[in-house]
Amino acid sequence: MIPNLQTDEMDWNRVDPKSIYCEWIGSAIVSLVLFIVAGLSLIPGYQQRAELGPLFFMIIIVAVPVITCLLIALLFWLPRRTYRNRWYRLSPIGLEIRQGILWRQHITVPLSRVQHTDVAQGPIQRRFGLGKLVVYTAGTLHSSVEVNGLDFTVACQLRDTLVDVKEMRDGV
Repeated sequence: MIPNLQTDEMDWNRVDPKSIYCEWIGSAIVSLVLFIVAGLSLIPGYQQRAELGPLFFMIIIVAVPVITCLLIALLFWLPRRTYRNRWYRLSPIGLEIRQGILWRQHITVPLSRVQHTDVAQGPIQRRFGLGKLVVYTAGTLHSSVEVNGLDFTVACQLRDTLVDVKEMRDGV
């Protein structure tokens, strides 16, 4: 369901829950690449093990599993927390976004500042039917605002609503 112009504090919308799985897969791919690169970087050290000593390999034997466990825990915890703390709504003021885990943000994009909008999808998002709404504003610093993890049809409807409301208010 696409939100209309809302004024009630209770009318905040959450991103799609499938965004959790999408972020898990993306994070797993990045982690796998990092582990491969880290493993390949240890090969020269393994070939020179006599010079480096046994302490070096004991540290690696302990550090790699500990770092792996911490990374896997973070991989599963972070997307859930991100999902629980990402809200949006379209109000008479404009597009409002609340997000953040440690550092919380409340972003408001006034309708008068919207230049154009875009909906983007990566390959993983496309598989889950998700999209990212990008709202471009005037200015150079922070000239775009993203709402990631939206259902693709909701993102398209929200984009169209932003454009329609902006055109009605422009009076041109």
